[in-house]
Amino acid sequence: MIDVASISTTSRRASENFYGNTTTNLLIAGVQAGVDHHLALSILNAEKAPTGYYAGKLLQEQLVEDGPLPWTIVRTSQFHEFVGQILNRGKIGPLRAIPMMHTQPIAAREVAVRLIDLVEGGAIGRAQDLAGPQPERLIRLARAYGKAAQLPGRIVSIPLPGVMGRAMRTGILLPDTTAQSGTITFTQWLSARKFHTLPSRPSV
Repeated sequence: MIDVASISTTSRRASENFYGNTTTNLLIAGVQAGVDHHLALSILNAEKAPTGYYAGKLLQEQLVEDGPLPWTIVRTSQFHEFVGQILNRGKIGPLRAIPMMHTQPIAAREVAVRLIDLVEGGAIGRAQDLAGPQPERLIRLARAYGKAAQLPGRIVSIPLPGVMGRAMRTGILLPDTTAQSGTITFTQWLSARKFHTLPSRPSV
């Protein structure tokens, strides 16, 4: 069983409710179905900012580790798609506000390949972390994405308060030297995307 269930939220309660319920239900169903390997996808350095969405991922990990099935957990950095999601959520009038953040995003296809390799290899507990090929500033990625997608509005970077905001700004969510690195850069991923834009008004 490969668990990649997810929720889009910054609420600790919502994240813990979602991951607590889904993980518990999957473990019960796995036992009933005779599953011999439960593989869960988690997020890099969740314990360094144990709040909001990350709190739910930590709960998921604990339930899997304490559960009845042989398990593997692999942590990855944010996907390249994260940039577009954060831009859509941050639209405020004529602006698109995103958090100040150091990130090292990875292509979802490389994560998928790693998941298949791990699930076929049998349960190993904590797997090697996986991150993108290079660290980036989120504002640079967001502006590149906005230009490619022809998004209206100015894109600005703002410091978020609290534990999560500090973790984003200081770079402590970045992988350490023991992490495995992907090869597809954000620029390569972005250049391969096709954005749908409205046709220009014909001249009269």
